[in-house]
Amino acid sequence: MRLLYPCAPLSRKEPDETYAEEFLAAQAMGMACSLFSVEAFESGHFNPRPLFAEQEEILYRGWMFNPHRYGQLLEGIQAKGGSPVTSVAQYRLCHYLPE
Repeated sequence: MRLLYPCAPLSRKEPDETYAEEFLAAQAMGMACSLFSVEAFESGHFNPRPLFAEQEEILYRGWMFNPHRYGQLLEGIQAKGGSPVTSVAQYRLCHYLPE
């Protein structure tokens, strides 16, 4: 499984400062991690780095999106060969009241 984090707005090679500690801890434990630009994603470009292995499970760890935008993120993950761990229905159930 690979963890997917947002990158820092001014550096696509560093995690967003909110997630930096978790990102570094995950890497220190040997977990595979990728970064992507939320700003580029919201403009229609999803380019995670490093790229995913074919059918690699991807767990998103980042800013909350509305269900529609999260669905677009899942489409981007799948288009890059990844397999999302959390479906839109599961995401909605855990993030939106009264669900």
